[in-house]
Amino acid sequence: MHLLLAVPAVSGAYTYAEVKRLEAAFPPNGQFVTVGGHKVHYVERGIGRPIVLMHGANSTAQDFVFSPIFDELAKTHRVIAVDRPGYGYSERFIGAETPAAQARHLHAFLEQKNIEKPVLVGFSWSGALVASYAVQFPDSLTGLVVINGATHPWPLPDSWIDKAGNTPLLGELMAWTLTMPLGKAKIPGGVKRVFSPNPVPAWYGRIPMDMILRPGQFLANSTDMINLKSAAAAQKDSYANITTPTVILVGEEDRVASPKIHSEPLHEAVKGSRLIRVKGAGHPLHHTHPAVVVSAIESLLSE
Repeated sequence: MHLLLAVPAVSGAYTYAEVKRLEAAFPPNGQFVTVGGHKVHYVERGIGRPIVLMHGANSTAQDFVFSPIFDELAKTHRVIAVDRPGYGYSERFIGAETPAAQARHLHAFLEQKNIEKPVLVGFSWSGALVASYAVQFPDSLTGLVVINGATHPWPLPDSWIDKAGNTPLLGELMAWTLTMPLGKAKIPGGVKRVFSPNPVPAWYGRIPMDMILRPGQFLANSTDMINLKSAAAAQKDSYANITTPTVILVGEEDRVASPKIHSEPLHEAVKGSRLIRVKGAGHPLHHTHPAVVVSAIESLLSE
């Protein structure tokens, strides 16, 4: 009995110490603004027409900040990468559990920052976020870019980890005991799977991936993932109402967000959208094929 109590106590102490160490080693590298009473962390560089980058699941704004496209775009444009609620250093709050809700929060952020008519870029989970944004705020965008977005419901069951993480009490227990030590062992293999069949680029190691294992972010991600399928099912019929010029980028070998389930139906729904297929490419095109992503964004700014 004493051993059963000692194991979670030791693991909890380790997690607490690791959170403190990680946040000291990787402090906020952007700015903060309070939106609707909730802190938002974002990284902004450059001057010119605005481009807003929204990261996917199990990630932070740093996924874009450390990608080749961020500095390249910032040479000629105002580029903003935003931590979604509960990720990185942005505050999580009740009511931020769906792509539609996070789109409204993002809209309030952009209004407060006086960021007008941006090109809005959504990767993976945020594909559903930016698609919802374009539906809800059709006159506020110059263009929409969806990179291997998760925009439609899929047939496979939800991950047991996400289910457990979204279960009251059990989720908190996992977050403070198992997630940090086990997650550290699983991250390298998970990253390789996400990039497959492409190699993981050298610069990706600069991204502080262990930050996603902090209890608060683990719980936020579990909730977002559990809600994504039903949210995508609820909003998919509204995609036909999107009037924003849209480019959909798809890695033909993406093993995370199936092109046939997500990108291709989105292209069919959004009239006038362009679907750009990247042969031999996996999920994070902004890392593996940055020139394609930059070109797509620039094409919308030149229209």
